[in-house]
Amino acid sequence: DGRYAQAEPLYLEVLPINVEVLGEEHPETLVLKQNLALLYSKQGRHEEAEKTNLDIVRISRSVLGEEHLVTLSSKRALVDVYREQGRLADAETLCLETLAIMRRALGEEHPATLEGKRSLARTYRDQGRLAEAAPLFLEVYEFRRRTLGMDHPQTLDPADELAQVYRFGLLKTLRHV
Repeated sequence: DGRYAQAEPLYLEVLPINVEVLGEEHPETLVLKQNLALLYSKQGRHEEAEKTNLDIVRISRSVLGEEHLVTLSSKRALVDVYREQGRLADAETLCLETLAIMRRALGEEHPATLEGKRSLARTYRDQGRLAEAAPLFLEVYEFRRRTLGMDHPQTLDPADELAQVYRFGLLKTLRHV
């Protein structure tokens, strides 16, 4: 957490220089802004994260297009911000829209598409829709296990999330017995 306080001034120092040298619409400037938005989100500064991500989406959509990775990743980051704010309906709507574009433009097994599926699974989980979350977590987990191996961190995270969904589902079932 202490590193966030050190990182923010660096981002705020470098960002105006990036804008001056490359321009506000340059992909590297947009990625720098994405990193700043993620920093805000990690600090619980969701309004600032939302505002920054909305700005990135607006610019990247008009300059780079709806299917560009910068646009898609900013929209997915905005889904995470909405979910963290408890705006689950907004998160689900944006996630479904973004995931449809990812599937069409990038394919089912592209890393960004898999993260989009994982984000949708998290949104369903947070809504208590475990039966809809589980297959998505399972799909991400199985793909990563097959391609990255069982001991890779990107495999272990969705495995943990899947196990939690199974556990919560079992607990709900046991409470109703």
